[in-house]
Amino acid sequence: KDRVDKSSVGFDHRSELSKHESQTDAAKGFGGKYGVQKDRVDKSAVGFEHHAKLSQHSSQTDAAKGFGGKFGVQNDRKDKVAVGYEYQANLSQHGSQTDGVKGFGGKFGVQSDRVDKSAHTYAERENVNQYKTKVDVRGDVKNFKSRFENFGQQQDDLNRKRAEEIKRQRELEFKKQVEKESEKQKQLEQEFARQQIQEDTEKRIEEDTAREKAIEIQKEEEERIRREQERIAAEERSRQLEAERTENARRNAEEERRQSEQQRLAEEQQRIAEEQRQAEEQQRIAEERRQAAEQQRIAEEQRQAAEQQRITEEQRQAAEQQRTKGSGITMRAIYDYTAADQDELSFLEGDIIRDVDPIDDGWANGTIGNTTGMFPLSYAEEELPTAPAPVSKPARQSSVSSEVPDLGVCGVALYDYTANDNDEITFEAGETISNIEKPDPGWWIGVCRGKRGTFPKDYVSLVSSDGAPADIPAQAPVSDDGLCARALYSYTPSDADELELTEGCIITHIDQVDAGWWIGVINGQKGMFPSSYCEIIN
Repeated sequence: KDRVDKSSVGFDHRSELSKHESQTDAAKGFGGKYGVQKDRVDKSAVGFEHHAKLSQHSSQTDAAKGFGGKFGVQNDRKDKVAVGYEYQANLSQHGSQTDGVKGFGGKFGVQSDRVDKSAHTYAERENVNQYKTKVDVRGDVKNFKSRFENFGQQQDDLNRKRAEEIKRQRELEFKKQVEKESEKQKQLEQEFARQQIQEDTEKRIEEDTAREKAIEIQKEEEERIRREQERIAAEERSRQLEAERTENARRNAEEERRQSEQQRLAEEQQRIAEEQRQAEEQQRIAEERRQAAEQQRIAEEQRQAAEQQRITEEQRQAAEQQRTKGSGITMRAIYDYTAADQDELSFLEGDIIRDVDPIDDGWANGTIGNTTGMFPLSYAEEELPTAPAPVSKPARQSSVSSEVPDLGVCGVALYDYTANDNDEITFEAGETISNIEKPDPGWWIGVCRGKRGTFPKDYVSLVSSDGAPADIPAQAPVSDDGLCARALYSYTPSDADELELTEGCIITHIDQVDAGWWIGVINGQKGMFPSSYCEIIN
Protein backbone atom coordinates (compact mmCIF):
# COMPACT_ATOMS: atom_id res chain seq x y z
CA LYS A 1 0.00 0.00 0.00
CA ASP A 2 2.85 2.39 0.64
CA ARG A 3 3.71 2.14 -3.04
CA VAL A 4 0.19 2.46 -4.47
CA ASP A 5 -0.22 5.30 -6.95
CA LYS A 6 -2.12 8.02 -5.21
CA SER A 7 -4.11 8.85 -8.38
CA SER A 8 -5.12 5.24 -9.08
CA VAL A 9 -8.48 3.82 -7.90
CA GLY A 10 -10.04 0.35 -7.88
CA PHE A 11 -13.06 -1.04 -9.74
CA ASP A 12 -15.21 -0.45 -6.68
CA HIS A 13 -14.47 3.26 -6.70
CA ARG A 14 -17.43 5.56 -7.43
CA SER A 15 -16.57 9.18 -7.92
CA GLU A 16 -19.12 11.89 -7.22
CA LEU A 17 -19.41 13.96 -10.38
CA SER A 18 -20.23 17.62 -10.14
CA LYS A 19 -23.73 18.40 -11.36
CA HIS A 20 -24.64 21.09 -13.83
CA GLU A 21 -26.49 23.98 -12.31
CA SER A 22 -29.63 23.00 -14.33
CA GLN A 23 -29.59 19.73 -12.30
CA THR A 24 -29.42 21.49 -8.95
CA ASP A 25 -31.68 24.47 -9.78
CA ALA A 26 -34.81 23.70 -11.84
CA ALA A 27 -35.14 27.33 -12.88
CA LYS A 28 -31.81 27.29 -14.75
CA GLY A 29 -30.59 25.58 -17.87
CA PHE A 30 -32.35 24.74 -21.17
CA GLY A 31 -35.23 22.35 -20.47
CA GLY A 32 -35.34 23.31 -16.80
CA LYS A 33 -38.42 24.07 -14.79
CA TYR A 34 -39.41 26.93 -17.06
CA GLY A 35 -38.07 25.46 -20.29
CA VAL A 36 -35.37 28.14 -20.81
CA GLN A 37 -32.89 29.68 -18.43
CA LYS A 38 -34.28 33.11 -17.64
CA ASP A 39 -30.98 34.96 -17.67
CA ARG A 40 -30.48 33.82 -21.29
CA VAL A 41 -33.97 34.40 -22.63
CA ASP A 42 -34.09 36.60 -25.74
CA LYS A 43 -35.85 39.79 -24.76
CA SER A 44 -37.73 39.89 -28.05
CA ALA A 45 -38.71 36.18 -27.92
CA VAL A 46 -42.17 35.17 -26.77
CA GLY A 47 -43.79 31.79 -26.13
CA PHE A 48 -46.69 30.09 -27.85
CA GLU A 49 -48.97 31.30 -25.08
CA HIS A 50 -48.16 34.96 -25.84
CA HIS A 51 -51.09 37.01 -27.15
CA ALA A 52 -50.01 40.39 -28.53
CA LYS A 53 -52.38 43.33 -28.16
CA LEU A 54 -52.61 44.87 -31.61
CA SER A 55 -53.19 48.59 -31.95
CA GLN A 56 -56.71 49.37 -33.05
CA HIS A 57 -57.69 51.65 -35.90
CA SER A 58 -59.34 54.88 -34.93
CA SER A 59 -62.58 53.58 -36.44
CA GLN A 60 -62.48 50.72 -33.86
CA THR A 61 -62.11 53.03 -30.89
CA ASP A 62 -64.32 55.91 -32.09
CA ALA A 63 -67.58 54.97 -33.84
CA ALA A 64 -67.75 58.42 -35.47
CA LYS A 65 -64.52 57.83 -37.42
CA GLY A 66 -63.60 55.61 -40.30
CA PHE A 67 -65.50 54.42 -43.35
CA GLY A 68 -68.49 52.42 -42.18
CA GLY A 69 -68.32 54.01 -38.71
CA LYS A 70 -71.19 55.43 -36.76
CA PHE A 71 -72.16 57.87 -39.50
CA GLY A 72 -70.93 55.79 -42.44
CA VAL A 73 -68.11 58.26 -43.40
CA GLN A 74 -65.36 59.80 -41.28
CA ASN A 75 -66.41 63.41 -40.75
CA ASP A 76 -62.94 64.93 -40.94
CA ARG A 77 -62.44 63.40 -44.40
CA LYS A 78 -65.90 64.07 -45.81
CA ASP A 79 -66.00 66.02 -49.09
CA LYS A 80 -67.33 69.46 -48.37
CA VAL A 81 -69.49 69.51 -51.48
CA ALA A 82 -70.72 65.92 -51.00
CA VAL A 83 -74.17 65.36 -49.58
CA GLY A 84 -76.18 62.24 -48.79
CA TYR A 85 -79.36 60.94 -50.33
CA GLU A 86 -81.36 62.48 -47.48
CA TYR A 87 -80.03 65.99 -48.20
CA GLN A 88 -82.62 68.53 -49.39
CA ALA A 89 -81.16 71.84 -50.61
CA ASN A 90 -83.04 75.15 -50.21
CA LEU A 91 -82.97 76.39 -53.80
CA SER A 92 -83.16 80.13 -54.52
CA GLN A 93 -86.61 81.13 -55.67
CA HIS A 94 -87.49 83.14 -58.77
CA GLY A 95 -88.88 86.58 -58.28
CA SER A 96 -92.26 85.34 -59.47
CA GLN A 97 -92.21 82.77 -56.58
CA THR A 98 -91.60 85.43 -53.87
CA ASP A 99 -93.70 88.29 -55.34
CA GLY A 100 -97.03 87.39 -56.94
CA VAL A 101 -96.96 90.53 -59.00
CA LYS A 102 -93.81 89.52 -60.85
CA GLY A 103 -93.08 86.94 -63.47
CA PHE A 104 -95.05 85.44 -66.32
CA GLY A 105 -97.91 83.52 -64.83
CA GLY A 106 -97.62 85.49 -61.57
CA LYS A 107 -100.49 86.80 -59.52
CA PHE A 108 -101.86 88.89 -62.37
CA GLY A 109 -100.70 86.70 -65.19
CA VAL A 110 -98.03 89.08 -66.57
CA GLN A 111 -95.16 90.91 -64.83
CA SER A 112 -96.15 94.57 -64.95
CA ASP A 113 -92.66 96.02 -65.50
CA ARG A 114 -92.20 93.91 -68.61
CA VAL A 115 -95.60 94.44 -70.27
CA ASP A 116 -95.41 95.65 -73.85
CA LYS A 117 -96.64 99.18 -73.93
CA SER A 118 -98.69 98.51 -77.00
CA ALA A 119 -100.11 95.22 -75.65
CA HIS A 120 -103.57 95.10 -74.10
CA THR A 121 -105.74 92.40 -72.59
CA TYR A 122 -108.71 90.79 -74.21
CA ALA A 123 -110.95 92.81 -71.88
CA GLU A 124 -109.69 96.15 -73.20
CA ARG A 125 -111.35 97.69 -76.20
CA GLU A 126 -110.18 100.75 -78.04
CA ASN A 127 -112.18 102.99 -80.29
CA VAL A 128 -110.01 103.08 -83.33
CA ASN A 129 -110.48 105.98 -85.61
CA GLN A 130 -111.40 105.00 -89.04
CA TYR A 131 -108.88 105.69 -91.74
CA LYS A 132 -109.91 108.40 -93.98
CA THR A 133 -109.33 107.63 -97.56
CA LYS A 134 -109.74 111.19 -98.51
CA VAL A 135 -107.40 113.52 -96.81
CA ASP A 136 -108.33 117.04 -96.42
CA VAL A 137 -105.44 118.81 -97.83
CA ARG A 138 -106.78 122.16 -97.30
CA GLY A 139 -104.10 124.49 -96.55
CA ASP A 140 -100.55 123.97 -97.32
CA VAL A 141 -98.56 120.78 -97.01
CA LYS A 142 -96.71 121.81 -93.87
CA ASN A 143 -100.01 122.30 -92.11
CA PHE A 144 -101.08 118.81 -93.12
CA LYS A 145 -97.83 117.33 -91.77
CA SER A 146 -98.16 119.06 -88.44
CA ARG A 147 -101.74 117.96 -88.15
CA PHE A 148 -100.75 114.34 -88.82
CA GLU A 149 -97.97 114.47 -86.22
CA ASN A 150 -100.34 116.05 -83.71
CA PHE A 151 -102.81 113.26 -84.36
CA GLY A 152 -100.13 110.61 -83.61
CA GLN A 153 -99.07 112.46 -80.45
CA GLN A 154 -102.65 112.66 -79.25
CA GLN A 155 -103.10 108.98 -79.92
CA ASP A 156 -99.95 108.15 -77.84
CA ASP A 157 -101.12 110.34 -74.99
CA LEU A 158 -104.49 108.67 -75.05
CA ASN A 159 -102.91 105.21 -74.94
CA ARG A 160 -100.59 106.23 -72.10
CA LYS A 161 -103.45 107.58 -70.05
CA ARG A 162 -105.44 104.43 -70.67
CA ALA A 163 -102.48 102.21 -69.56
CA GLU A 164 -101.99 104.33 -66.43
CA GLU A 165 -105.67 103.95 -65.62
CA ILE A 166 -105.45 100.21 -66.05
CA LYS A 167 -102.33 100.10 -63.85
CA ARG A 168 -104.04 102.19 -61.19
CA GLN A 169 -107.05 99.88 -61.23
CA ARG A 170 -104.82 96.85 -60.93
CA GLU A 171 -102.91 98.39 -58.00
CA LEU A 172 -106.22 99.13 -56.32
CA GLU A 173 -107.31 95.54 -56.84
CA PHE A 174 -103.98 94.25 -55.50
CA LYS A 175 -104.26 96.51 -52.47
CA LYS A 176 -107.75 95.24 -51.82
CA GLN A 177 -106.50 91.71 -52.22
CA VAL A 178 -103.62 92.36 -49.79
CA GLU A 179 -106.00 93.88 -47.27
CA LYS A 180 -108.31 90.95 -47.69
CA GLU A 181 -105.43 88.48 -47.17
CA SER A 182 -104.27 90.47 -44.13
CA GLU A 183 -107.78 90.37 -42.70
CA LYS A 184 -107.96 86.67 -43.35
CA GLN A 185 -104.56 86.17 -41.69
CA LYS A 186 -105.70 88.16 -38.68
CA GLN A 187 -108.83 86.02 -38.42
CA LEU A 188 -106.71 82.90 -38.64
CA GLU A 189 -104.45 84.16 -35.84
CA GLN A 190 -107.45 84.95 -33.70
CA GLU A 191 -108.89 81.51 -34.40
CA PHE A 192 -105.54 79.90 -33.55
CA ALA A 193 -105.34 81.88 -30.29
CA ARG A 194 -108.90 80.85 -29.43
CA GLN A 195 -108.10 77.19 -30.19
CA GLN A 196 -104.91 77.43 -28.14
CA ILE A 197 -106.85 78.80 -25.17
CA GLN A 198 -109.45 76.06 -25.56
CA GLU A 199 -106.74 73.37 -25.81
CA ASP A 200 -105.00 74.71 -22.68
CA THR A 201 -108.32 74.65 -20.86
CA GLU A 202 -109.07 71.13 -22.00
CA LYS A 203 -105.53 70.06 -21.05
CA ARG A 204 -105.95 71.47 -17.54
CA ILE A 205 -109.29 69.70 -17.24
CA GLU A 206 -107.73 66.44 -18.44
CA GLU A 207 -104.84 66.82 -16.00
CA ASP A 208 -107.26 67.42 -13.14
CA THR A 209 -109.33 64.43 -14.23
CA ALA A 210 -106.21 62.26 -14.52
CA ARG A 211 -105.04 63.41 -11.09
CA GLU A 212 -108.40 62.57 -9.55
CA LYS A 213 -108.44 59.23 -11.39
CA ALA A 214 -104.90 58.43 -10.18
CA ILE A 215 -105.97 59.16 -6.60
CA GLU A 216 -109.00 56.92 -7.07
CA ILE A 217 -106.84 54.16 -8.62
CA GLN A 218 -104.39 54.43 -5.73
CA LYS A 219 -107.23 54.03 -3.26
CA GLU A 220 -108.57 51.03 -5.21
CA GLU A 221 -105.05 49.51 -5.32
CA GLU A 222 -104.68 49.95 -1.54
CA GLU A 223 -108.08 48.33 -1.05
CA ARG A 224 -107.13 45.48 -3.42
CA ILE A 225 -103.83 44.94 -1.57
CA ARG A 226 -105.69 44.80 1.72
CA ARG A 227 -108.19 42.26 0.38
CA GLU A 228 -105.32 40.27 -1.21
CA GLN A 229 -103.49 40.15 2.13
CA GLU A 230 -106.65 38.96 3.83
CA ARG A 231 -107.14 36.30 1.10
CA ILE A 232 -103.51 35.11 1.45
CA ALA A 233 -103.88 34.85 5.21
CA ALA A 234 -107.11 32.84 4.79
CA GLU A 235 -105.44 30.57 2.22
CA GLU A 236 -102.47 30.05 4.55
CA ARG A 237 -104.79 29.00 7.36
CA SER A 238 -106.67 26.70 4.96
CA ARG A 239 -103.36 25.26 3.67
CA GLN A 240 -102.21 24.50 7.19
CA LEU A 241 -105.47 22.70 7.95
CA GLU A 242 -105.23 20.77 4.65
CA ALA A 243 -101.61 19.84 5.40
CA GLU A 244 -102.63 18.52 8.81
CA ARG A 245 -105.45 16.46 7.25
CA THR A 246 -103.09 15.15 4.51
CA GLU A 247 -100.45 14.19 7.09
CA ASN A 248 -103.03 12.31 9.15
CA ALA A 249 -104.31 10.54 6.01
CA ARG A 250 -100.72 9.67 4.99
CA ARG A 251 -99.97 8.23 8.40
CA ASN A 252 -103.14 6.13 8.30
CA ALA A 253 -102.36 4.94 4.73
CA GLU A 254 -98.77 4.14 5.72
CA GLU A 255 -100.01 2.09 8.64
CA GLU A 256 -102.48 0.23 6.42
CA ARG A 257 -99.75 -0.35 3.78
CA ARG A 258 -97.35 -1.66 6.42
CA GLN A 259 -99.98 -4.11 7.72
CA SER A 260 -100.85 -5.16 4.14
CA GLU A 261 -97.15 -5.64 3.34
CA GLN A 262 -96.69 -7.82 6.42
CA GLN A 263 -99.69 -9.92 5.40
CA ARG A 264 -98.39 -10.18 1.81
CA LEU A 265 -94.94 -11.26 3.01
CA ALA A 266 -96.50 -13.94 5.18
CA GLU A 267 -98.58 -15.21 2.26
CA GLU A 268 -95.51 -15.05 -0.05
CA GLN A 269 -93.45 -17.11 2.40
CA GLN A 270 -96.26 -19.64 2.64
CA ARG A 271 -96.54 -19.80 -1.18
CA ILE A 272 -92.75 -20.23 -1.58
CA ALA A 273 -92.74 -23.03 0.97
CA GLU A 274 -95.59 -24.76 -0.91
CA GLU A 275 -93.79 -24.32 -4.26
CA GLN A 276 -90.59 -25.74 -2.80
CA ARG A 277 -92.51 -28.73 -1.50
CA GLN A 278 -94.15 -29.30 -4.88
CA ALA A 279 -90.82 -28.84 -6.70
CA GLU A 280 -89.16 -31.39 -4.43
CA GLU A 281 -92.06 -33.81 -5.06
CA GLN A 282 -91.81 -33.32 -8.83
CA GLN A 283 -88.05 -33.71 -8.69
CA ARG A 284 -88.43 -36.97 -6.78
CA ILE A 285 -90.96 -38.29 -9.31
CA ALA A 286 -88.77 -37.17 -12.22
CA GLU A 287 -85.73 -38.86 -10.67
CA GLU A 288 -87.65 -42.10 -10.29
CA ARG A 289 -88.82 -41.88 -13.91
CA ARG A 290 -85.31 -41.01 -15.10
CA GLN A 291 -83.82 -44.03 -13.29
CA ALA A 292 -86.45 -46.34 -14.81
CA ALA A 293 -85.88 -44.86 -18.27
CA GLU A 294 -82.11 -45.15 -17.83
CA GLN A 295 -82.39 -48.83 -16.94
CA GLN A 296 -84.63 -49.42 -19.97
CA ARG A 297 -82.24 -47.44 -22.20
CA ILE A 298 -79.21 -49.46 -20.98
CA ALA A 299 -81.02 -52.71 -21.78
CA GLU A 300 -81.94 -51.37 -25.24
CA GLU A 301 -78.34 -50.25 -25.86
CA GLN A 302 -77.05 -53.72 -24.96
CA ARG A 303 -79.51 -55.29 -27.40
CA GLN A 304 -78.59 -52.84 -30.15
CA ALA A 305 -74.85 -53.28 -29.48
CA ALA A 306 -75.21 -57.00 -30.14
CA GLU A 307 -77.14 -56.22 -33.33
CA GLN A 308 -74.48 -53.70 -34.33
CA GLN A 309 -71.74 -56.26 -33.82
CA ARG A 310 -73.57 -58.65 -36.12
CA ILE A 311 -74.07 -55.97 -38.81
CA THR A 312 -70.43 -54.88 -38.54
CA GLU A 313 -69.26 -58.43 -39.13
CA GLU A 314 -71.51 -58.72 -42.19
CA GLN A 315 -70.20 -55.40 -43.54
CA ARG A 316 -66.60 -56.52 -42.98
CA GLN A 317 -67.21 -59.69 -44.93
CA ALA A 318 -68.88 -57.72 -47.75
CA ALA A 319 -65.95 -55.28 -47.87
CA GLU A 320 -63.49 -58.19 -48.04
CA GLN A 321 -65.38 -59.65 -50.97
CA GLN A 322 -65.43 -56.28 -52.71
CA ARG A 323 -61.67 -55.86 -52.19
CA THR A 324 -60.94 -59.26 -53.75
CA LYS A 325 -62.94 -58.23 -56.82
CA GLY A 326 -60.95 -55.01 -57.34
CA SER A 327 -60.46 -51.56 -55.98
CA GLY A 328 -63.31 -50.18 -58.09
CA ILE A 329 -61.38 -47.03 -59.17
CA THR A 330 -62.27 -45.93 -62.70
CA MET A 331 -60.01 -43.70 -64.86
CA ARG A 332 -60.26 -42.12 -68.31
CA ALA A 333 -57.27 -42.12 -70.78
CA ILE A 334 -56.13 -38.58 -71.67
CA TYR A 335 -53.42 -39.71 -74.16
CA ASP A 336 -52.86 -42.70 -76.50
CA TYR A 337 -50.56 -45.40 -75.09
CA THR A 338 -49.06 -48.47 -76.82
CA ALA A 339 -47.90 -51.37 -74.63
CA ALA A 340 -44.11 -51.97 -74.67
CA ASP A 341 -44.34 -55.42 -72.93
CA GLN A 342 -46.88 -58.20 -72.85
CA ASP A 343 -47.98 -57.33 -69.26
CA GLU A 344 -48.82 -53.73 -70.22
CA LEU A 345 -52.16 -52.36 -71.40
CA SER A 346 -52.67 -50.44 -74.67
CA PHE A 347 -55.44 -47.79 -74.99
CA LEU A 348 -56.58 -44.72 -76.93
CA GLU A 349 -57.49 -41.28 -75.65
CA GLY A 350 -60.95 -41.38 -74.06
CA ASP A 351 -60.94 -45.11 -73.19
CA ILE A 352 -62.35 -46.06 -69.76
CA ILE A 353 -60.01 -48.10 -67.52
CA ARG A 354 -61.79 -49.95 -64.68
CA ASP A 355 -60.63 -51.68 -61.49
CA VAL A 356 -57.48 -49.52 -61.34
CA ASP A 357 -55.06 -50.76 -58.64
CA PRO A 358 -51.87 -48.65 -58.12
CA ILE A 359 -48.85 -50.95 -57.79
CA ASP A 360 -45.92 -48.49 -57.88
CA ASP A 361 -45.12 -44.80 -58.17
CA GLY A 362 -46.50 -43.83 -61.55
CA TRP A 363 -47.84 -47.30 -62.55
CA ALA A 364 -51.08 -49.19 -61.92
CA ASN A 365 -52.99 -52.29 -63.04
CA GLY A 366 -56.27 -51.80 -64.90
CA THR A 367 -58.84 -53.51 -67.12
CA ILE A 368 -60.30 -52.47 -70.48
CA GLY A 369 -62.97 -54.93 -71.57
CA ASN A 370 -61.45 -58.41 -70.96
CA THR A 371 -57.80 -57.22 -71.12
CA THR A 372 -55.86 -56.49 -67.89
CA GLY A 373 -52.38 -54.99 -67.69
CA MET A 374 -50.12 -52.21 -66.38
CA PHE A 375 -50.16 -48.59 -67.62
CA PRO A 376 -48.58 -45.26 -66.58
CA LEU A 377 -50.86 -43.20 -64.30
CA SER A 378 -49.78 -39.93 -65.98
CA TYR A 379 -51.64 -41.06 -69.16
CA ALA A 380 -55.04 -41.19 -67.43
CA GLU A 381 -57.14 -39.24 -64.95
CA GLU A 382 -59.63 -40.45 -62.42
CA GLU A 383 -63.19 -40.62 -63.72
CA LEU A 384 -65.71 -39.20 -61.26
CA PRO A 385 -68.48 -41.69 -60.53
CA THR A 386 -71.93 -40.93 -61.86
CA ALA A 387 -75.17 -41.81 -60.28
CA PRO A 388 -76.31 -45.30 -61.40
CA ALA A 389 -79.76 -45.68 -62.87
CA PRO A 390 -82.06 -47.03 -60.18
CA VAL A 391 -83.55 -50.46 -60.78
CA SER A 392 -87.26 -50.83 -61.13
CA LYS A 393 -89.01 -50.16 -57.88
CA PRO A 394 -90.93 -53.02 -56.25
CA ALA A 395 -94.62 -52.83 -55.58
CA ARG A 396 -95.58 -50.17 -53.09
CA GLN A 397 -95.92 -51.23 -49.54
CA SER A 398 -98.64 -49.94 -47.28
CA SER A 399 -96.11 -49.48 -44.47
CA VAL A 400 -94.48 -46.45 -46.17
CA SER A 401 -95.93 -43.31 -44.64
CA SER A 402 -96.17 -39.82 -46.11
CA GLU A 403 -94.38 -36.77 -44.82
CA VAL A 404 -95.08 -35.93 -41.19
CA PRO A 405 -97.32 -32.80 -40.96
CA ASP A 406 -96.16 -29.79 -39.03
CA LEU A 407 -97.84 -30.06 -35.62
CA GLY A 408 -96.03 -27.57 -33.41
CA VAL A 409 -92.65 -28.58 -31.98
CA CYS A 410 -91.84 -32.10 -33.20
CA GLY A 411 -89.19 -34.70 -32.46
CA VAL A 412 -88.03 -38.13 -33.73
CA ALA A 413 -87.69 -41.05 -31.33
CA LEU A 414 -84.08 -42.21 -30.99
CA TYR A 415 -84.91 -45.42 -29.03
CA ASP A 416 -87.89 -47.61 -28.23
CA TYR A 417 -89.74 -46.65 -25.05
CA THR A 418 -92.54 -48.47 -23.21
CA ALA A 419 -94.82 -46.49 -20.86
CA ASN A 420 -94.54 -47.32 -17.15
CA ASP A 421 -97.53 -45.20 -16.01
CA ASN A 422 -100.90 -44.26 -17.45
CA ASP A 423 -99.77 -40.64 -18.07
CA GLU A 424 -96.81 -41.76 -20.28
CA ILE A 425 -96.72 -42.62 -24.02
CA THR A 426 -95.14 -45.57 -25.85
CA PHE A 427 -93.16 -45.21 -29.10
CA GLU A 428 -90.56 -46.96 -31.22
CA ALA A 429 -87.33 -45.62 -32.71
CA GLY A 430 -88.06 -43.45 -35.76
CA GLU A 431 -91.60 -42.47 -34.75
CA THR A 432 -92.53 -38.78 -34.62
CA ILE A 433 -93.76 -37.07 -31.44
CA SER A 434 -95.66 -33.79 -32.11
CA ASN A 435 -96.92 -30.83 -30.02
CA ILE A 436 -93.97 -31.17 -27.65
CA GLU A 437 -93.99 -29.13 -24.42
CA LYS A 438 -91.05 -28.79 -21.99
CA PRO A 439 -92.42 -28.42 -18.44
CA ASP A 440 -89.52 -30.29 -16.81
CA PRO A 441 -85.75 -30.49 -17.58
CA GLY A 442 -85.85 -34.31 -17.81
CA TRP A 443 -89.43 -35.11 -18.91
CA TRP A 444 -91.42 -33.60 -21.80
CA ILE A 445 -95.05 -33.84 -22.93
CA GLY A 446 -96.09 -34.77 -26.50
CA VAL A 447 -98.52 -36.62 -28.77
CA CYS A 448 -97.75 -39.99 -30.41
CA ARG A 449 -100.14 -42.59 -31.87
CA GLY A 450 -103.05 -40.24 -31.02
CA LYS A 451 -102.26 -40.23 -27.27
CA ARG A 452 -100.88 -37.32 -25.22
CA GLY A 453 -98.50 -38.04 -22.34
CA THR A 454 -95.04 -37.64 -20.83
CA PHE A 455 -91.79 -39.23 -22.02
CA PRO A 456 -88.03 -38.91 -21.20
CA LYS A 457 -86.45 -36.16 -23.30
CA ASP A 458 -83.22 -38.19 -23.80
CA TYR A 459 -85.17 -40.64 -26.00
CA VAL A 460 -86.21 -37.94 -28.56
CA SER A 461 -84.30 -35.62 -30.91
CA LEU A 462 -86.05 -32.37 -31.88
CA VAL A 463 -86.48 -31.39 -35.53
CA SER A 464 -86.80 -27.80 -36.85
CA SER A 465 -89.89 -26.35 -38.55
CA ASP A 466 -88.54 -27.28 -42.00
CA GLY A 467 -88.00 -30.89 -41.00
CA ALA A 468 -84.21 -30.66 -40.54
CA PRO A 469 -82.86 -32.35 -37.38
CA ALA A 470 -82.17 -29.91 -34.57
CA ASP A 471 -79.64 -31.98 -32.67
CA ILE A 472 -79.09 -35.26 -34.62
CA PRO A 473 -75.39 -35.59 -35.56
CA ALA A 474 -74.27 -35.81 -39.19
CA GLN A 475 -73.40 -39.54 -38.74
CA ALA A 476 -75.92 -41.14 -36.41
CA PRO A 477 -74.70 -44.34 -34.71
CA VAL A 478 -76.42 -47.61 -35.49
CA SER A 479 -77.06 -48.15 -31.80
CA ASP A 480 -79.35 -45.07 -31.81
CA ASP A 481 -80.90 -44.98 -35.29
CA GLY A 482 -80.71 -48.57 -36.50
CA LEU A 483 -78.97 -49.33 -39.78
CA CYS A 484 -77.67 -46.08 -41.32
CA ALA A 485 -76.33 -45.05 -44.74
CA ARG A 486 -74.85 -41.95 -46.39
CA ALA A 487 -76.20 -40.69 -49.75
CA LEU A 488 -73.56 -40.78 -52.52
CA TYR A 489 -75.66 -38.85 -55.05
CA SER A 490 -78.68 -36.56 -55.04
CA TYR A 491 -82.04 -38.13 -55.93
CA THR A 492 -85.34 -36.43 -56.76
CA PRO A 493 -88.41 -38.55 -55.88
CA SER A 494 -90.83 -39.47 -58.66
CA ASP A 495 -93.61 -40.73 -56.35
CA ALA A 496 -95.10 -39.48 -53.09
CA ASP A 497 -93.83 -42.50 -51.14
CA GLU A 498 -90.15 -41.84 -52.07
CA LEU A 499 -87.50 -39.86 -50.18
CA GLU A 500 -85.53 -36.93 -51.61
CA LEU A 501 -81.79 -37.53 -51.21
CA THR A 502 -79.09 -34.87 -51.01
CA GLU A 503 -75.46 -35.86 -51.49
CA GLY A 504 -73.95 -36.45 -48.05
CA CYS A 505 -77.26 -36.71 -46.10
CA ILE A 506 -77.78 -39.54 -43.55
CA ILE A 507 -80.60 -42.11 -43.86
CA THR A 508 -81.52 -43.85 -40.58
CA HIS A 509 -83.63 -46.88 -39.60
CA ILE A 510 -83.00 -48.59 -42.97
CA ASP A 511 -85.11 -51.61 -43.86
CA GLN A 512 -83.59 -53.59 -46.80
CA VAL A 513 -86.90 -54.75 -48.27
CA ASP A 514 -85.50 -55.28 -51.79
CA ALA A 515 -82.14 -55.69 -53.53
CA GLY A 516 -82.52 -52.36 -55.39
CA TRP A 517 -84.88 -50.37 -53.11
CA TRP A 518 -84.73 -49.73 -49.36
CA ILE A 519 -86.95 -47.94 -46.84
CA GLY A 520 -85.47 -45.37 -44.42
CA VAL A 521 -86.07 -42.15 -42.45
CA ILE A 522 -84.71 -38.62 -43.18
CA ASN A 523 -85.66 -35.71 -40.91
CA GLY A 524 -88.70 -37.57 -39.59
CA GLN A 525 -89.99 -38.52 -43.08
CA LYS A 526 -90.17 -42.21 -43.99
CA GLY A 527 -90.03 -43.45 -47.57
CA MET A 528 -88.31 -45.55 -50.25
CA PHE A 529 -85.06 -44.78 -52.08
CA PRO A 530 -82.70 -46.60 -54.52
CA SER A 531 -80.03 -48.58 -52.63
CA SER A 532 -77.39 -47.86 -55.34
CA TYR A 533 -77.48 -44.16 -54.39
CA CYS A 534 -76.05 -44.71 -50.87
CA GLU A 535 -73.51 -46.67 -48.86
CA ILE A 536 -73.84 -48.31 -45.46
CA ILE A 537 -71.88 -46.54 -42.69
CA ASN A 538 -70.75 -47.74 -39.29
